[in-house]
Amino acid sequence: AMKRFVTVMIDVALVAILLLASTRESRVTITTPERDAARLEAMVSTIRSEADLRDVEHLARQYELAYEHSINGATARHFKSLVEPILIEAGERRDAIRAEEDHLNTTRATFNNALCDLDRAWSMELGDAAATRSLIAANKSAIAEHELNIEAMSTRKEELALAIVEAGYPEDMLTELGNIEVQIEAVRTQIAAIEHENEIVELAYRLQRNEELQPENIEPQPESEELNSGVNVIIEPIEENIYEEAF
Repeated sequence: AMKRFVTVMIDVALVAILLLASTRESRVTITTPERDAARLEAMVSTIRSEADLRDVEHLARQYELAYEHSINGATARHFKSLVEPILIEAGERRDAIRAEEDHLNTTRATFNNALCDLDRAWSMELGDAAATRSLIAANKSAIAEHELNIEAMSTRKEELALAIVEAGYPEDMLTELGNIEVQIEAVRTQIAAIEHENEIVELAYRLQRNEELQPENIEPQPESEELNSGVNVIIEPIEENIYEEAF
């Protein structure tokens, strides 16, 4: 009997704890569904972060529980129907703000990268035009080798994919396929870095020499030659008595 009594008391204590937790969770002062929904709608304009959005959603849940416990389920459902479009608007506002933040961060990163490129270009030690062209050519040669490597890995990837299907998707072959994909992306990253390096070299030459780096064996024509290379136009003087002869 004592054991049964203890079990009943434990069950009663658990129910009390659950009721207390539920009461604390819904501890808000309710008025009417329309007024409380209007309060939540007014809070939407203050949302700036995920935390703000969570606060509005949590408060809406508290109101819904309060209506359910204090009045009835029908009133709680009515309140929920009023609040649902408000919460959708709140989420859309947060998404719009996040998009603005992402755009600002991207713009800031682009600007900072451009400043770093300018700093590297000004401080880069360059030789003459021939040496600079040779450096760029060596980088292009490295890019070509990387592209051949990607081509070979892509061929192996296609062959391996067919073999995997025929073999019933063994784990070791799937792992190899994943490793090839990782290696291809790594080489592509290397290519992008070398291409960017060539851009900085050309920028450095332009800034430090105040002229564009011309391709080998191609030099710009002097300005005087460009002006004289067009069609010669001869303008004859107009005779003074042209109007007298006409009349």
